[in-house]
Amino acid sequence: MIPDENDALRRDAQDPGHRELFRVPPADGGRYAETAYLAGNSLGLQPRATRQELLEDLDAWARLGVEGHLEAERPWLPYHELLTADAATLVGALPEETVVMNSLTVNLHLLMVSFYRPRGERTRILIEDTAFPPTATPCAARPASTAWTPTRPWCGCARAPARTPCAPRTSPATWSARATGSPWSCSAGSTTSPAS
Repeated sequence: MIPDENDALRRDAQDPGHRELFRVPPADGGRYAETAYLAGNSLGLQPRATRQELLEDLDAWARLGVEGHLEAERPWLPYHELLTADAATLVGALPEETVVMNSLTVNLHLLMVSFYRPRGERTRILIEDTAFPPTATPCAARPASTAWTPTRPWCGCARAPARTPCAPRTSPATWSARATGSPWSCSAGSTTSPAS
């Protein structure tokens, strides 16, 4: 079944969401007062609670200094544990399988160090041409840290990654489900099958 507007309206009625918990930028013109915010490479909309909670953490830092790591109301050392249950639900994992850590860029650097091993024909990194800098930077940096000195370590895929000439020489691949600033979306199956 191809979803249509009636399907979307039905789903909205079943789960009206929590739009009121976020600060939605105003729309310039048009018939709606607020923007339809669909930026995939973004922090997302600011939760209304963020300002107050951030101020509370800054006040704890001012009051406790380094002791805030363990003595703040939300101690900083185990801060990631506050996010575990929700993150596990979000990714469909068990809490004991889940940890929130680092940033996108750091995690991509760690994945590249662990999995990028240029050998033989499989030397390219597949990445969309419109990749956001936190995604693109690790892909450019990792080949430079290996003994292999590529002339072009990655190949972009602006529209049809499955037909890109470097797909069979790709290892690994990284891309957003929806490319930044583009209506193009990427199919995991069609992208990865030529490289397998």
